[in-house]
Amino acid sequence: MPARPVAVRRVLAGCVVGLLAGTPTALAATVDTPAASAAGGSMRIYACVAGSFKTLNLTTKNARCPRNQTKIAWNVTGVEGSRGEKGAQGAKGAPGAQGAAGAPGAAGTAGAAGETGATGPAGPKGDQGDAGPAGPAGADGEIGPVGPIGEMGPAGPPGAPGAPGAPGADGQAGPPGPPGQAGANGQPGPPGADGEIGPVGPIGPVGPTGPAGGTMLISGGPVTVSSALGGLPLTTTLLPISGQITLGNTTSYPPSGLDPAIAAVAQIVPEDITVTGFRFAFTNSVTAFTLSIPIIDVTLYKGSPGGPYVQTPVGCTLFGTSPMSLGYTTTCSGSASQAVSAGSMLYVGVTSTTNESTTFSGQVAVGLTTS
Repeated sequence: MPARPVAVRRVLAGCVVGLLAGTPTALAATVDTPAASAAGGSMRIYACVAGSFKTLNLTTKNARCPRNQTKIAWNVTGVEGSRGEKGAQGAKGAPGAQGAAGAPGAAGTAGAAGETGATGPAGPKGDQGDAGPAGPAGADGEIGPVGPIGEMGPAGPPGAPGAPGAPGADGQAGPPGPPGQAGANGQPGPPGADGEIGPVGPIGPVGPTGPAGGTMLISGGPVTVSSALGGLPLTTTLLPISGQITLGNTTSYPPSGLDPAIAAVAQIVPEDITVTGFRFAFTNSVTAFTLSIPIIDVTLYKGSPGGPYVQTPVGCTLFGTSPMSLGYTTTCSGSASQAVSAGSMLYVGVTSTTNESTTFSGQVAVGLTTS
């Protein structure tokens, strides 16, 4: 068989010498030989030669070497040569004397990177060469720069709904509601059985003449009253002590002695009297929505003609409900001992003292007992 080409042996020898010597120029020169190009179809090894450290750093075909390093490459499989005829085995020679160790050569400067040559045609597959000795472990390569931060990925799908929370604690009890309306009067019971007629008694003696009986004064009419925030009355309606009025006689509160509203309703008492009792009633005619319990005051006023007029103890407070519905009626009554001299003038005043700004409209009925 023909002998292996001399060029290939020179390439391999150059690689070995360069690796042992740590010279980047020697290794770089092997890539440009014709034998290396002919082996372009075989697996190739790529490395970067660091001139200052005299080390080989393995890399890839398309990677760039760091600055001041030279990229080299060589074949794993050699070029296939022709086989020569097997010769006769020669006699074993005597071992030669060990040569002296040579002095290490000076490190050569890193050569400039050569231009990439054109890819040659793939050569025929050569015989597998003998396994070479294991090379020394390469030094660790330098840490590459940190890559850029990747873009944020799209938001994930919404999570499943959470489990229902525990039931809340019971709230505090609210304030008591307003008092309910008075219930309707019950039906009268059936009349009792007539008793037996007793015997007629004897006629008694004639008694002394008793005092004159009392008088009932009755009046009423429409009223419209209002209050300001905080409970102060804004308007008042005036009524007579006897007789009905058909139109509301409303004026500002408090009215003066010369107010025409007083002159329209005040009545002169012809003789000395004493007011012994009273009863007032209010019937709502316009539904009112209030936050607090409505309060309506009805009072008897007295004075001399032209005033001034003063409030008497004959009066009471009517409490409504919230809301004040149409037709709601509230009453109050009491006893009194109010002396009124002949020639005095009397009238009834109606006001609202509810603790908010509101207006009430309705009908007021007045009953006074006198002696």
